[in-house]
Amino acid sequence: MIMKRLSSIKSLVNQTVKIYRQKYWEFVELCFLAIVGAVPLVIIYAVHYLLNYSNDAGQYQVLNLLLAVLYFLATMLAAYFALSAVIGFYLIANDDKRISAWQIILSTRHYFWHFLLVWVLIEALLMLASAPLVFFLQVSAEAWLPILAQSGQAFDWRLLVGLVLLLAPIVWVGVNCFWSFFALMEGGLQNISALRRSRELVRGRSLAVFAKLAAFVGIWVLFYGLISIHNYWPSNHAVYVAWDLLMKLVLVASNFVFVPSLVIFGRVMYKELVAMAPKTKLAKAGNPTLVKFAILCAALFALSMLMTTIKAMSSEAVMQNKLISRDRQRVADMKKIQSLLADYYKDQGAYPEWLVMGQELAVAGTRYAEALPSNIKSADGDCPVDYEYGYYQVAGGQDYVLTYCLGAGLVASEGDLLSAGEHKLSQDDIIW
Repeated sequence: MIMKRLSSIKSLVNQTVKIYRQKYWEFVELCFLAIVGAVPLVIIYAVHYLLNYSNDAGQYQVLNLLLAVLYFLATMLAAYFALSAVIGFYLIANDDKRISAWQIILSTRHYFWHFLLVWVLIEALLMLASAPLVFFLQVSAEAWLPILAQSGQAFDWRLLVGLVLLLAPIVWVGVNCFWSFFALMEGGLQNISALRRSRELVRGRSLAVFAKLAAFVGIWVLFYGLISIHNYWPSNHAVYVAWDLLMKLVLVASNFVFVPSLVIFGRVMYKELVAMAPKTKLAKAGNPTLVKFAILCAALFALSMLMTTIKAMSSEAVMQNKLISRDRQRVADMKKIQSLLADYYKDQGAYPEWLVMGQELAVAGTRYAEALPSNIKSADGDCPVDYEYGYYQVAGGQDYVLTYCLGAGLVASEGDLLSAGEHKLSQDDIIW
């Protein structure tokens, strides 16, 4: 029987809820199995962190190399389990009998690479469709307020129309490609054929399909909005803190429901769309050349990721990151001391004669700091291990000089450079 129109959103949601309740524990088991797949990744990262906690001399090169390779393999394993869980949602929604989570993970290997290729193709199309919007936002980033305030209006309708037009290609790709995964899992079509079948099913009824999807997603957006509404009136009251914690737990739990429910909702709609257009002349194998090209790209990407991981987890990278982290702390200490001195000058009319780093800053019963920042004792670059922040008063107490030393130097987001070595600050000097 060929259907002529899609069911109402109420009917689609009711069918989704019914299937989800029947398959609830299978979805939960699969979610937790996906989390278990990330455990080796967490363990290896923890071992690397503990091993290099005090690694300031570039030790453990071989161990860090081994950990980097293991970390890369654990990342691939975690990604496999995560994507397999998503594929498993489709298998659960399409199967009437009870299947264990582990059986599902094992079953996904038949679909994994084809599913991943379709995913990448859709992501590429979405990136292409969103390029005009990204370009617009980048070009007009500094002009948002003038645009919003134009003609004295809170929001210019021309901006709204422009944003809708720029969002339209993204929505079009999403609506027309969403069914590709079902065409792969249930229709047996691969890569390009799955995308074309998805477009074939939606052709002539794009608006109705969009309305159903938007309504379903809108229900979740409303739900997320309701459990986050308390953020608009924050408080330190114990009741608020308890409520905030409860809502965070609800938010985490709801994430275990959203993706499976979206898959079920999509499958219910997919069945109806197939009933409207049951036949297709598309080849099931898709484009074999695309598969070979994808394998080559995947191999190059994996090799690049492996080299990046090794470089990021090497002993040299660990040392450099620690050195930069200490330099950032030194800059933050200078900002804090300058702020304390500004408060001191405002009250006392002059800067203090001396400062003892690590000790309190107080005068006439007024305490400005319980303990002034003290330099991190580490031999970084040309900075000696016993180097301490310096301070002395000048101009009869109307100015001062602060000294500090950076081991590696820092680069601000604006491109400004704080070079390695000793630096001096006065009251008129602004550090980033």
